[in-house]
Amino acid sequence: MEPTKPNPPPVLMWYRVYCGVMALVYLVCLAAGIALLVYYDEIPLERDMPPEIMLVYGIGLTVVGGLLALIFLASFFLPRTRRAWIYHTVLIAIGMVSICGLPATVPMILYWIKPETYGYFDPEEWA
Repeated sequence: MEPTKPNPPPVLMWYRVYCGVMALVYLVCLAAGIALLVYYDEIPLERDMPPEIMLVYGIGLTVVGGLLALIFLASFFLPRTRRAWIYHTVLIAIGMVSICGLPATVPMILYWIKPETYGYFDPEEWA
């Protein structure tokens, strides 16, 4: 007899929406970083600021935005394992760093750490 897989918990749908929104935010950061890299010398600055400062900002936005966009997009393709549950938990924690993310991530983490959500990601409990 094959073990039955549990139904997905409701928090999983909200988590996927959260990851999609965060991936979109970081893709916008990536695009802004690329725009800064291309147009860094055309941006008006304060008198005492060198235009290369926008080049540094552009590199930072491109690297951080691209990396975090990939990290959040990867969450859609992970298998249901304990390690994936930890990965997803870390992604929720990343959203808790910003005050803008707290209204979504605090309730989400409270439901995420419940036994039924962890059990959904634990293949040993399916038996």
